[in-house]
Amino acid sequence: MSESGELQQGRFTVDSRRVVHEEVDGEVIIVQLESGSYYSLGGSGPEVWELLVGGLTPREAAEAIAERHGDDAERIGGTVERLVEELRRERLILPRRPGDGAAPPLGDPAGRAVTGLNGFAEPVLERYTDMEDYLLIDPIHEVEAGGWPDVKRA
Repeated sequence: MSESGELQQGRFTVDSRRVVHEEVDGEVIIVQLESGSYYSLGGSGPEVWELLVGGLTPREAAEAIAERHGDDAERIGGTVERLVEELRRERLILPRRPGDGAAPPLGDPAGRAVTGLNGFAEPVLERYTDMEDYLLIDPIHEVEAGGWPDVKRA
């Protein structure tokens, strides 16, 4: 199976040891704790994120969104796949293994209506690095392999 086929059929999860996320006023904010970068999902990104971390495959998410917006599942599938590739590249999601539980839902994706010219706005992932130094200064990052409170030796 090609990587594209794997992306469409695979399920993904959030690595809660390295990533935190929250919905704020219809926008999903994601922090990658290892890099200190934070992200904002715009357009239909919050809707796609909700469905992916809720356990749907990218293909299933695209079909659900297409039905919701009265749009073409094939076209939406391409945009969802590009977002999944970007989320994986940034280490915000990873393939779900058997036994992984679903992330707690952020809200009611069925009630979310994100519209663009044809009822669907392409998902947008914006990356911010201006707070990296502050997010990484946390003493939790400066520890030995055993974890806090064993501080790294100089």
